[in-house]
Amino acid sequence: MQQTTSKKSIRRLLAAAGLVTLAAGASPCIAHADTLGDYGAWTVSVDRDNHGAPFCAMSTDMQDGGEFAVIGNNAGIWARATDANWQSYANQNVNLDAVIDDVRYTGVAHADGQNTVVIPVGTMFLADIIEGQQAVVHVGDSITWTLDLTGTQAAGYEMSRCMDAISG
Repeated sequence: MQQTTSKKSIRRLLAAAGLVTLAAGASPCIAHADTLGDYGAWTVSVDRDNHGAPFCAMSTDMQDGGEFAVIGNNAGIWARATDANWQSYANQNVNLDAVIDDVRYTGVAHADGQNTVVIPVGTMFLADIIEGQQAVVHVGDSITWTLDLTGTQAAGYEMSRCMDAISG
């Protein structure tokens, strides 16, 4: 029999790891991450940002070649969407909208001039991804991804352990 965990206990675990929402500021970018594990459709990794600060990520590849990730460190948690074909978004403000079950997260991000859109989200987003049954992400007006949530519970726990390790 598989044990299930409530969102409340997941949120306590994330809070104990010291994860907080970043109100503003730059997010880390994934360059050459070290993989900590693969869990269903998700990969958990650890890397360092341009300033040398460590961060953790859980990411999943999209069928069209894009990638969706939840990234975080002791400064915050972000949702990140990346696709090499998004040159049309370069240096523009882009809406990023994620619906996990019946919970909506929306933000406006400034595209980095390349192919990445990032918004700060927080621990509730990570908890909802971990426990979610379905998730849809909209980037701008034309891109819609349905996330495969297979493995998110195990990936979320690994990311929480990663974030606890780098914060302390």
